[in-house]
Amino acid sequence: MAFDLVFKDLGELESRLFDHRPILQGDIHYFLREFEDKRGHRDMITLEKCTEEVSLMQDLYLPGCLQQAEICLTDIAAKTNMATQMCERICTKEHKTQTDYLQDRRAKRGQEWVDFMTEQYKKSAEVDKKHEAEINALKSILDKSLS
Repeated sequence: MAFDLVFKDLGELESRLFDHRPILQGDIHYFLREFEDKRGHRDMITLEKCTEEVSLMQDLYLPGCLQQAEICLTDIAAKTNMATQMCERICTKEHKTQTDYLQDRRAKRGQEWVDFMTEQYKKSAEVDKKHEAEINALKSILDKSLS
C-alpha cells in the first residue's frame, strides 16, 4: 500500500513537471485572441480595398478590354483566313508545277526507252546479219573442204 501512495505521488510530480498541455493551451488561446483582435481589422480593410478595386476594374476596364479584344480578334481572324488562302494557292500552284514536271519527265523517259529499244533492235538485226554471214561463210568453207 505504501508503494501505491509513492507511485501515486510520483505520478502527480511527473504530471506537474512534464505535462505542459494545460499551460500551452492557455497560451495558444491567448495568442489567437490577441492576433485576431489586432489583425482582424487590417484584414477587413484590405479585403474591402480589394473588393473596391475589383469592382472598379469590372466597371471601367473590362468593357473596354472586351471591345478591344473583339476588334483585334476579328482582325486576326481575317488575316489568318487570308494567309490560309494564300497557302492553299501556293500549294495548288506547287502541286501543278510538280505534276507538270513529273509528266514531262515520264514522257521524256518513255521516249528515251523507245529510242533505246529501237537501237537495241537495230543492233540485234546487225548481229543477226553478221552471224548469218559468218554461218554462210563457214558453210561455204566446209562445202569446199568436203568437196
